Amino acid sequence: MSRPFPRSYFVALTLLLSLILVGITPLRPVGAQPRPERPTTGTPLTIEPATITSREDAAYNKQLALSRDGTLASVFLKVDSPSLLSFMAQNGITNINSPAAQQYLRQLNAELDALIAQAQQRIPGLVITHRFDLIIGGVSVAAPVSQLDQLRRLPNVVDVINDRIEKIETYRTPTFIGATTAWNRGGGSAFAGEGVIFGVLDSGVWPEHPSFSDPDPLGKPYAPPPPAPGNPGGVRACDFGSAIPGDAPFTCNNKLIGSYRFMTAYDFFVGTQPYEFLSGRDDDGHGTHTASTAAGNRGVPASDGSRVFGTISGIAPRAYVVNYKVCGEQGCFTTDSAAAVQQAIRDGVQVINFSISGGTNPYSDIASLAFLDAYNAGILVSASAGNSGPGADTVNHREPWVATVGASTSDRSYLSTLTVTGSSGTFTAVGASSGAGIATPASVVVNTGDPLCLNPAAPGSFTGQIVVCQRGVIARVAKSANVAEGGRRGYDLVQLVAE
Repeated sequence: MSRPFPRSYFVALTLLLSLILVGITPLRPVGAQPRPERPTTGTPLTIEPATITSREDAAYNKQLALSRDGTLASVFLKVDSPSLLSFMAQNGITNINSPAAQQYLRQLNAELDALIAQAQQRIPGLVITHRFDLIIGGVSVAAPVSQLDQLRRLPNVVDVINDRIEKIETYRTPTFIGATTAWNRGGGSAFAGEGVIFGVLDSGVWPEHPSFSDPDPLGKPYAPPPPAPGNPGGVRACDFGSAIPGDAPFTCNNKLIGSYRFMTAYDFFVGTQPYEFLSGRDDDGHGTHTASTAAGNRGVPASDGSRVFGTISGIAPRAYVVNYKVCGEQGCFTTDSAAAVQQAIRDGVQVINFSISGGTNPYSDIASLAFLDAYNAGILVSASAGNSGPGADTVNHREPWVATVGASTSDRSYLSTLTVTGSSGTFTAVGASSGAGIATPASVVVNTGDPLCLNPAAPGSFTGQIVVCQRGVIARVAKSANVAEGGRRGYDLVQLVAE
C-alpha cells in the first residue's frame, strides 16, 4: 500500500474540497494518468485503548440508537487490539497482503470470533450487525438495553460505544470557486480528476443520471478502472435493483464503477417504507446531488422541468465514482457508515465525501473512528461542518484527521417576487426560488400550529393556500414536503428577526 502520489492526485483532491472551500487555489496540473499508488499518509494516527472516563462519556451520550419499543440498542464493542490498518501504521507495514499483516489479521479475527461467541452465549438473542477487522477493531451489535452492562464486562472489550442516527446535511459553481482555472492548467475539464476514485457515503445515487454516464455527455469514454485491491478478484459490487417498484437493475460502467447498500443497523432498528429502495439507488436525492456536484460528468444539461439552468459539471468531472448508500428516510446509523468506510478502503477509494452530521465527539463516534483508519490508509475524508450556526458549539466533524468543510454561498441565485395584499396595504419582497412561481393570487396563511413546519400537515388543511414556515431545525425541502401533505399550493420560508 506504499505508493507515491503523482501531482494530478493532489489537484483532484483540491478540486473536490474546493466544492465548498472557496479560497483554495490549486497549484498542480491535472493529468490523465493511471491510478496512483497509495502511501501511508504523514505520521500514522492511533488511539490508545479507552479508559473508564471515555466509557462514561459514551454512556452519557443521549443519542443512543434504540428500537421502536425502546428495548434494544445498537452499540459498538471495541476490542483491546488495534485494527489491521492501525497495526500496519504502528509497525511500518505498507502491504496489506504481507505475511505480517495477514498473520495479524488472522489473530484479530480469532479474537473477534471469541468475542462474538462469548457475547451470544451471555446474551441470547444478541445480533451482530457489522464486523470490523480492517478498521477500528470490534463488532457492532443489537442488544437488549437491560444487558448493556453485561457487554462491558466481556473479556477483551475495552469500550462500548453508542451507535447514533445522524442526518444528511449549479452550473456556475466551478467558475465561482476557481476550479476552471485549475482545469485549464491541466489540459481542461476533459482531464480534471482523471483516474481518481471518489467514494460518496450518502442516500445512494440515481445511476441513469447523465452525471454518471459512460461515455460522458460530450462523448469521451472512460478507461476501465483499476481492480479493487481488497476484494476477491479485484471486483467491486454493483448493487442496483430490487422488488421495490422503480428500483430497476443497472449495470455499472467505467464512470460509476461500484455501488453498495450498508444499512443493516437501519433496517434492524428503523425498517424501510414501501417506497424506499433496497439497493444502492437513491430514493431521497441528496446522494445524487452530492456525488454529481463533486465528481459528476461535464456537459450535463440541467433543468427542473419548469426552467432551464444551462450546462453543469462536477468539480472533478473525470473521477471514477463508487456509491455507498448508508442513509434512509430517518437518517444514517454511524455503524452502517463505518462499515461502508471499511468497504471503501477495500475498493481502493482515494477520496471520501461525507455530507452527514456527527463528529462532535470524535473519540466516541464510530464513523469518526472509521475515518481515522481511512486516514491511515491514505484516504482523504471530506466531511460536512453542518448547516447549523452561527452560534457557538455548532460545528460537526471536529476530528483532526478529516477535512471539515464549511458551507459557502454561490454568486448565482434564482429570484421570485412575492406580493401580499391585506387590509393594511401591499407588501412586496424578493426571495430565492427555483420554481416557476404562482401567477394567480392565492391566500397566504401562517402555520400557527407548527410554525417551523416540522411535521406533516393534516390532509386538506392547506388546500390551495400559500403557507408561511419559519426557518430552522430541518431542511427547507422537508418543510415544503410537510405542508404539501396538507395540500398547499406554495410555501414561503421566512427568517424572523428580533427588533
